[in-house]
Amino acid sequence: EQLAPLLCLSDLHLYLTAPFVLSWSLFDALACGCVVLAGDVEPVWEVIEPGRTGLVEPLFDTERLAETALRVLADPAAYRPLGQAGRQLMEEKYSLEVAVPGLKDYFERMAAAGVRRSG
Repeated sequence: EQLAPLLCLSDLHLYLTAPFVLSWSLFDALACGCVVLAGDVEPVWEVIEPGRTGLVEPLFDTERLAETALRVLADPAAYRPLGQAGRQLMEEKYSLEVAVPGLKDYFERMAAAGVRRSG
């Protein structure tokens, strides 16, 4: 409840994660329209299209990460379209209206095929 208002006020969300997995903070930031600067790792590629829905830099290149972060913070209005595109992506691919019917279809197909988990 408290995170969303903060993300909506933020000019930048740094998403630098190791091990290289996706977490809720990335999705939360994108859903709030916050500009995301993420480490350039494979799971991030599933969500961030560099220069369109966010920014990526090599995860362990601290100078480039800092330079990019400072550039965004110096002119947040110039980067706001990235945040807007990220929010649109969340609405189009991950909203309840999209995700729930997709999951329902998936489970119905699995049930019809008789797929069972082993073990």
